[in-house]
Amino acid sequence: MPSPLDLVASYANDPLEGKPVAEVAGFYRRLAGCIEGVVGEGKSLAARFLLHWLDGKGKPLIVEATAINDLQEVKTYLASEVRTVFLTQKKISSSNKWGGIGPRLKGVAPFDTKSPRDPAGNYPMMYEGPPVSTIGYDKFLAVMKKYSETRTISDQEKRYLDIFTSFHKFGIKTEVVVSARQVGATGALANQYKIEFLSWSSIAFDTYDWNYELAFPVPNPDFGSGDAGAVAPKSEVVFVHHSHAKDVKDAGLAADYDIKTTPWKPVDATIIGPATIDLARISGL
Repeated sequence: MPSPLDLVASYANDPLEGKPVAEVAGFYRRLAGCIEGVVGEGKSLAARFLLHWLDGKGKPLIVEATAINDLQEVKTYLASEVRTVFLTQKKISSSNKWGGIGPRLKGVAPFDTKSPRDPAGNYPMMYEGPPVSTIGYDKFLAVMKKYSETRTISDQEKRYLDIFTSFHKFGIKTEVVVSARQVGATGALANQYKIEFLSWSSIAFDTYDWNYELAFPVPNPDFGSGDAGAVAPKSEVVFVHHSHAKDVKDAGLAADYDIKTTPWKPVDATIIGPATIDLARISGL
C-alpha cells in the first residue's frame, strides 16, 4: 500500500503560482466554504478560522471550549502533564524543577507570583506547560488520501481534517485551587497529604498564523467550475503552499490573530480526582 506521503508527491504543481494576490485571497475564501461543505454546515473550526483571518483584521477570536476539550489528546495532556505537575509527581518541563503542591507544603517559595495560600488555607496554583499536539501530519495525509480517492470519509475523519487545519498545536493554561490535609501527625504519615482539587479552570490558546515553508492538500473549491478564474477545475484535491498566505497577508487582505477558548473544568477522575502524595518520596524537593 502506498505511503500517505505519496499523496504529497502526486501534487507536483502549485495551482496558485503566478495568480494575482486578490485571486489567491478569493480562493482562500472559497476554500473556507468548501471545507465547511466537507465537515458539515456550521461545524468547521477551520472554515471559521480561515474566514476570520480574511475578515477579522487581527481581532482576537474566542471559541467555545467544547471545540477541543473532548479530544483524547487534550484529556491525556491534562492527566499526564498538568495534573502530575500540580501533584509534584513530575517536574516542570521548561525548568526541570519541582512545582505544584509539594514545594508549597515544604515552605519553598511558589513558582508563580501569587500567595501560596488563600484565606481559607487552600492553595491556588497555575500551570502553562508545553503545547498540545493533536492530529499528526501523516494521519492528516492518510485521511486526505482516502478523501481524494473515495470522496467518502467518516465523521471522525472529518474532525481529524478540521482539527489539523485549526487547532493542530496549541497551549493550555490551567488554574486550580487545591486543599491539602495531612494524613497523620507523626512518623511516615506526617509526610503524606490527601490532595483534593477544589476548583479547576483550563483555557486553550493559540495564534492563527502560517508556517510559510509548509504546504498540504486541501479539497478544491473550484473542482468542476466553469468560471474563468477557477483554480485547477479538473482536480478534486489541490496542494496549496502556505507561501501564498504570506502574499495575501502582506497585501493587507488578511491578518493573523490570537485565539482562546472559554474556560472549562474537566470531569474525568483521572484529571481532577483526589490523590495522596508523600513528600518524603519526592527526590530533590
